[in-house]
Amino acid sequence: AAMSNDSVGILDHWLRPIKDLYLANEEEINSLPEESRVDRLGELNVIQGVNTVSKLPVVHEAWKEGRELYVHGWMLQLHTGLLKDLDISVSGPKQVENIYKLSTSQH
Repeated sequence: AAMSNDSVGILDHWLRPIKDLYLANEEEINSLPEESRVDRLGELNVIQGVNTVSKLPVVHEAWKEGRELYVHGWMLQLHTGLLKDLDISVSGPKQVENIYKLSTSQH
């Protein structure tokens, strides 16, 4: 559904960011064999999720407090039932762009 214009009702709102991700990577995804396209879109979604979560203020606060926190990108492969490690992991603020490291200074 994320790679088409078919409506799935109430889930359309939830699928919109995945459709945006598909459009941003459409050339790469469409160059793959048809049976691999959904898996690749899922992988890209997990990678984007790792990047999004690692930028959250609550995650940065945990790192600032010295807590050990890792954000890993794994994907459940439905056809095998196995987890696939996407080799993306963020373990501290040094791995995040400076603009996302929120300052606590007053303006």
